[in-house]
Amino acid sequence: MKKWMIGIALAIIVLLIAVTMLAKFLLTKDFLVKEIESSINSRVQIGSVDVALFSFPTKVSLNDVILVPRDEIVAIGTPYGDRLELLEGDVELKSLSFKLSLWELLSRKIHVEHFDLDGLHVRASLFEDGTNSLDPLFASPEAEAEKQVEKAEGFNAKEQKQFVTYLDSVDIRNVSFDLEIEKTGLFIHGSECGVSLENIRVDPQALEKVNEASIQFTSKVEVFDSPSKKLKYGELGLAGPAIARLFDPVTGDIDPIVSLDFSISENSHINTQVPYLQKIWKYSEKLSKFGVSIGTLPDRATFGRNRKLKGSYQRGRVDISEDVSILLHDWEVALNQPSWLESGDDTHEFFVDFSASKKASDSMVRHIDQLVGKVPKEIRGNLAEEIHSDWIKNGKLTVSLHTSGVLSSPKIEMRTKVPDIDTLIKEYAKKSALDYLFKKLKK
Repeated sequence: MKKWMIGIALAIIVLLIAVTMLAKFLLTKDFLVKEIESSINSRVQIGSVDVALFSFPTKVSLNDVILVPRDEIVAIGTPYGDRLELLEGDVELKSLSFKLSLWELLSRKIHVEHFDLDGLHVRASLFEDGTNSLDPLFASPEAEAEKQVEKAEGFNAKEQKQFVTYLDSVDIRNVSFDLEIEKTGLFIHGSECGVSLENIRVDPQALEKVNEASIQFTSKVEVFDSPSKKLKYGELGLAGPAIARLFDPVTGDIDPIVSLDFSISENSHINTQVPYLQKIWKYSEKLSKFGVSIGTLPDRATFGRNRKLKGSYQRGRVDISEDVSILLHDWEVALNQPSWLESGDDTHEFFVDFSASKKASDSMVRHIDQLVGKVPKEIRGNLAEEIHSDWIKNGKLTVSLHTSGVLSSPKIEMRTKVPDIDTLIKEYAKKSALDYLFKKLKK
C-alpha cells in the first residue's frame, strides 16, 4: 500500500514538473510581447522571462522591459527575434512579476490580480493641457488607429474590461522619473520613489460607483530650471497616503483625480532664486514705509507649520485644501486655501499671508501703541483695537496678498489695507475731535 501511494505521489510530481516545463516553453518572450502590443499602443522589448517551476501558483518574471511609442516595426508585424535592440525607452522596468495558475499558463489566458514591479524609470513630458507624453503608449491600438490624433488618449477601462476587473494590487519599488514641463521648460527629477496601490476597485460597467484605489507614496523630488539642471529650484521629500478616482466615469478614459495627504520631510527646501519668491519679497519691501525692515532674502526657504501637503491633483492642476508655509529667516510666507497651480502652463491663483518676524512685529506694535497713546483719552476710542484687528494676526504683522497669472511673473495685489499709522491717527483724531466738540455744544 505504501509503495502504491509513493508511486502515485511520484507520478503526480513528475506530471506537475512536465506540465510546468511545458508552460515555461509556451510562455515565451514572443508570446508575451505579442499579447502586450495587442493591448496597448506601444512597442515592447523584454530582456528575459523567468518562470518559477516549483512555485504554486507559478511566478512569472519579465526582466529588463522597455516601452517606446508604437512604430513601423510593430505595425508591419516584424517578428520579435528580427528586431533591433532598444537601448532606452520612455518606460524602463528592471523586473515585473506576477503569479498565474497552471491552468492559466496552459490556456494562455492571463488574469493577474497582483503586479510586483522593481526598478521603474519613466521619461515623460507634461503638456499645457495637463496631458502627458505617456498617455498614447497605454491606449488601445485599435482606438488610436481610429482617432489618429496628435495627443492621444490613454488606457480606457471600458476597452479592457477583464484586465481592470481582475487587477487587485500593484507594488512598485525603486522608482525614478524625469519629467519636463513642455511650456515652461521646468525639469523635475524624482528618485527614491515607491508606490503601492491597494484595494483597486474598478467595474467598467459601473465606473460612477466602483472606480477607486488606495495609494501609499514616497518620493524625493528635485526641481530644476531646465533639463540642463543649471539651477536647482528646490527639493521635496514627500510621503503619505492618497485616494485616486482612476477613470472618467462617462468615457472610461484613464483620468485620475488624486486626493493626497503627504508629509514634507525636514530636509525639504526651496531655493529663493525661484522667480515667484523674488517677486513676493520685492513687493513686501513696501512695508519699509511703515517702519518694518524685511532685510535681505536668505539663500533658501524651509517649510514651516505642520509640513503637510494636502489637496488634490488632476490633469496637472494642484489644489491645496490645507495651508502650507515656508520660512525665510523668521518670516513666514503661507499659501492658503483655496490656492491652485496649473503645472502644465504655469498659471496660478494663490492666497498668501506674508507675516513679519516676531521681532519686527513687536517693534511695530510698540510703535503703534506709542502713537495711539498720544491721542487724548477723550477721543481715543477703540483706535488701537481697530488697527490691531486689521493687520495684526497672532501677534504678528500680517499682510494678505493675492497673486495670479503666470507664476514666474505674477500679478500681485494687496488684500490687507495696511495703513499709514501717522496719517490714520491724525484723521481719526480729527474726526473724533469734531464728534467730541459736537457733543459738548449739545450740552
